[in-house]
Amino acid sequence: ILSKACNSDSSTESNHHNHDNMAYVTSQDFVKTKLNFPEEAEFPWSAISIKEISPDNSLGVSRYDVTGYVITKNAFGVKQKYKYECLLNFTEGGDEMKTSDWDLVSVNLEKP
Repeated sequence: ILSKACNSDSSTESNHHNHDNMAYVTSQDFVKTKLNFPEEAEFPWSAISIKEISPDNSLGVSRYDVTGYVITKNAFGVKQKYKYECLLNFTEGGDEMKTSDWDLVSVNLEKP
């Protein structure tokens, strides 16, 4: 389980929550849908970057751009490292622990 330190100063808090950690975990589920051998995918402990790129509190949607690496077998069964970028939306008020409350915008895999 990934955790992130929270600011205990409630004066800086808003109704908007940061979902970086779950964006990374959820991105892995979406990346696996693009792999030949998803059950053998290995992800590092942390992403290269996680950015909330277009928070729109008026619509209640947060968009995240997650970039990371995955090591998995290619079509020939040989392990390779791939870089991925995953864009996903989270609807505020949903359960961040449920993949179904996240929407995939796009996912791209490439050799680094």
